[in-house]
Amino acid sequence: MSTINLVPDDYRQRRARRRANILCLALFCVVMAGVAGAIVVSNRSLGHTRQTLDRVNREYARAADRIEQMHKLQAQRHQMEQRAEKTAALVERVPRSTVLAVITNARPPHTSLEKLTLETKESAAAGLGGSAKFAAIAGRRGPPRMDVAVGVTGLASTDMEVSQFLAALSRHPLIAEADLVYSQAKAVALAEADADLAMRQFKIRLRLRTGVDALDVLATTPARARPASGTPQGGGT
Repeated sequence: MSTINLVPDDYRQRRARRRANILCLALFCVVMAGVAGAIVVSNRSLGHTRQTLDRVNREYARAADRIEQMHKLQAQRHQMEQRAEKTAALVERVPRSTVLAVITNARPPHTSLEKLTLETKESAAAGLGGSAKFAAIAGRRGPPRMDVAVGVTGLASTDMEVSQFLAALSRHPLIAEADLVYSQAKAVALAEADADLAMRQFKIRLRLRTGVDALDVLATTPARARPASGTPQGGGT
C-alpha cells in the first residue's frame, strides 16, 4: 500500500530553513551574551587592576619619600659625626702642663731647660685603624690625626746627663719618640766669678703619642713615674 504525501516540498523546505534560521539566531544570541559577559568581567578586572596599580604607585611614592628622608637624615648624621670626630681630634688630649711636668720630672739633677717649643699639625699619613677603614669604605675622609712635636733645649754638665734625660723621656708612655738633635759644648758665664763654666747645650725633639689620653695613661702609670701635680722640683728651669 503506497503513502501519499499531501505536503508540498516547497513548504517543507521553507519550514526547515525557518528552523535553521531560528537555531542560528539562538546560537548567535548565546555567543553574543557570552562575549558581552566576558567584556563586562574583563572591564571589572581591568578596573580592579588599575585601582591596585594606583594604590601600589602611591605606596611606592610614599616609600620613595621615606627613603629620601632617610638618606637626608643619614647625610646629616654623617656630617654631625664628621664634625664630632674633627672636634674630638682637635681637643688637646695631653694638656701642656702635663707635657711640661713630664719633661721637668725626667730631667737629671744638674740639668736646666732653656727653651720649650710645641708644634701641632695634622698628620699627612692616614691611620689604618678601624675608623679609617670604615671611612674608606664609606667613601668619606676620616677624622684628622694631630701630631704634637715638642722641642726641648737645655744645658747639662755632661753628655751622660743628656743621655739619662733622653732615656727617661723615651721610657715615658706619653712619648712616642725622643731624638737627640744635637749636643755641643757651650761656655756659660757665671755671675759670681770671672771664669766661664763649660756646659753641654743640647736639643731634644719629642713626638707625643697620637690618640692617647693623658688621664688614661696616668691612671695606669705607677705613682713614682707620674708627673707632679704642682710645680715640678729640680735644678733650674
